[in-house]
Amino acid sequence: MNEVFNNSNQIQLFSREALILSEGYRNMARFRFDEAKRFFDDVLKSGPNPEDSEAAQRALKLCGNWQPLVSQAISTEPSLFGDSTILYREFRAFDFTNTPGEQQFREALLLLIINRMLDTGCFHTGEGGITVADLLRDLGRHKKAKETIRKQMEGRPDDHYLIYCLAQIQWSLKNWGEAKKKYALALLHDPCGLPPERVEYKELTTLIQNEGPEMAPAFGWVRGVLPLVPPPDGVNICSGAHRHAVECYRLLWRADRALRRDDIDARVEYRKKLNAEAPALYDEYFALFKRKE
Repeated sequence: MNEVFNNSNQIQLFSREALILSEGYRNMARFRFDEAKRFFDDVLKSGPNPEDSEAAQRALKLCGNWQPLVSQAISTEPSLFGDSTILYREFRAFDFTNTPGEQQFREALLLLIINRMLDTGCFHTGEGGITVADLLRDLGRHKKAKETIRKQMEGRPDDHYLIYCLAQIQWSLKNWGEAKKKYALALLHDPCGLPPERVEYKELTTLIQNEGPEMAPAFGWVRGVLPLVPPPDGVNICSGAHRHAVECYRLLWRADRALRRDDIDARVEYRKKLNAEAPALYDEYFALFKRKE
């Protein structure tokens, strides 16, 4: 009895109409819209039950919505394509269901948008700071996302937002040591432009909330949240708090280097300066130093 019931369900699950719909969506995912429409029309003509007809009607509507946009994106040369983020805005606005067919098409469409953006040299989508690297993450292509960010950094070395992006990708890849270094470097360079959504390190998020983004690198090191990285040269100071924080961080760095060289005079000098600049930070640093002795 159970075997008959299971077989009946299997036949219903893989009915002729379900298979035709599936084949239609496979064609959609290849952007063969005219072929896809023929499959969906076939389901409408057979019309055995309202659910299949409704699914076919929605699929046809999906074809009608996306065929002209996709055709334009595919047929136009990258240099003439214009603003590829327009296609992305349409994508974001569209309400895809969780059905396998629509999700298959959604992934294919997202990959097309990514490729068009890369072809036209576009990195930012213009939608809430989302980048092409974020879209690659959406597809689970984290290593490709990291490669894309690194390539962007080569051409735009002063764009410190990219350091936050790289740290986020490295964190998602569980490359925590490198991610922490990048978080520290990004905060040293541009704490004023901190994008909170780019910090996936929860302890660092708490530290930033408590101490502020400017002092987070310094307090992060003495509390074991961030590593001590070489202070960058040529920092573009964005605020008075940033200037003070960078100076404190340099004093921490110099005091640590002096300790490693066993240079007692330099060590005492930098500690005195740190105590004068940031007593609370100095107290935590001194407690850390005493624990290491």
